[in-house]
Amino acid sequence: MRTIKFITKTAAIAALYVAVCIGLAPFSFGLIQMRLAEILKILAFYNRKYIPALLIGIIIANMFSPFGPIDIIFGVAATSLFCLSVRKLKTKKLIPVAGGLIIGTVIGIELWLVLGLNPFVAIGGVIIGEFLTMQIGVFVFMAIEKNPVIIKLIKDL
Repeated sequence: MRTIKFITKTAAIAALYVAVCIGLAPFSFGLIQMRLAEILKILAFYNRKYIPALLIGIIIANMFSPFGPIDIIFGVAATSLFCLSVRKLKTKKLIPVAGGLIIGTVIGIELWLVLGLNPFVAIGGVIIGEFLTMQIGVFVFMAIEKNPVIIKLIKDL
């Protein structure tokens, strides 16, 4: 029964990531990104078992990227590094910094390589967008934490 629960939650999180990313595609791909689906990556702060769901979501969402398969590779690399790093943080307040620096740098390098943009502009643009998105996410999760039932569901994957 526990395996079915895990698979169901994993599929739901991955599907939600894809739906938000594709539904807001104009903001999800490009130099200045406000990929609101990234907020879901904060789940890795609470439980490492969310990492596969996030990676599956990234793979599927990035299949629709205008940059092609390279976006899947860079997206998985950035998400993996971020999720492993966020697990080590003691406070959610540092998540936007970690997200901005890690994801912003990796995806910024991708945009530099794919689009030929100035590397400082590419990396800086993604860092800013990722920082802002993750900051919104921290506020969302701080509000969620006020509901003990929901936060228990989040922590007990």
